[in-house]
Amino acid sequence: MDESATESYEARPTVLLVEDEDAVREIYTLQLQEEYDVQTAVDGDVSVDRIRDEIDIVLTDRRMPGTSGVELLERLRDCGITTPVVLVSAVNPDDVPDVPFQDYLTKPVTGAEMKAAIEQHTDQSRTAAD
Repeated sequence: MDESATESYEARPTVLLVEDEDAVREIYTLQLQEEYDVQTAVDGDVSVDRIRDEIDIVLTDRRMPGTSGVELLERLRDCGITTPVVLVSAVNPDDVPDVPFQDYLTKPVTGAEMKAAIEQHTDQSRTAAD
């Protein structure tokens, strides 16, 4: 691999995809993995330190058994972690959580919609970090 290919690979945002449905998680991963480093979890019971240290953006299902996406979002914000979070749900965003998040995508979600949200919010977080 040449040096420019290595640099572009390293610059790829790391996405944490939190989705309890196996088939949906697999489809989303396939749609994203060519452009992003995708890590997955089956519910929101994810290490806050892992997100702080390794993850550029979180795409999480809003409602899941166990720890929901909203509970994960609340834990992150309570710990002062500002990693961008995009809620993905089949539920219309009529009653959005009071905790700050970056975007809300309503299922069914296309790969293009997820990529647009990732690009928008990782670009903003990189700009804020510079």
